[in-house]
Amino acid sequence: MFSAGHDLGSSEARAEREAGPQQHPTYTVNGGTRHAAETRMLQEWHYFFRNTLRWRDLRKVTVAEVHGRVYAAGLMLMWACDLIVAAEGTEFAERIAGTDTMAALLIKESVNQSVDNMGFQNALNACFSLHQLNHAHWAERTGGYPAGTPELGVPAWSEAPPVRPARRHAP
Repeated sequence: MFSAGHDLGSSEARAEREAGPQQHPTYTVNGGTRHAAETRMLQEWHYFFRNTLRWRDLRKVTVAEVHGRVYAAGLMLMWACDLIVAAEGTEFAERIAGTDTMAALLIKESVNQSVDNMGFQNALNACFSLHQLNHAHWAERTGGYPAGTPELGVPAWSEAPPVRPARRHAP
């Protein structure tokens, strides 16, 4: 997946938003014909929020590899991924500091609410539940043993290589 962010200022972007022959069809559906804040709310809910959730809910591990400046839509796509790898020098949403006061307060509040809802206890409970479900899965497959075995294609844990600590500048 690649995202270069929003194109908000070019003449092509303006032509896609405004009524006329160059208007992109997405500006006439999913709330596009509503008025004032309702239009933006419905359009952003559909095209940004719901699409981000669809990426998050993929049944495969997703990895975001980011570099340069990561703002707005890039942040939304990145946050939906299971693993985020950032190049040195990557900038994340530093524009918030210079943002309108109300917008900055709302951004801060959305982050605070998200962190509050993610909570350490909830994360542990979720991991434990999935861990136990995995034991149940293997117990069903093996006739009672609650883990995968080499006979089922799962490498033996006792033969695994030693865990090496990650080092930033190690080859």
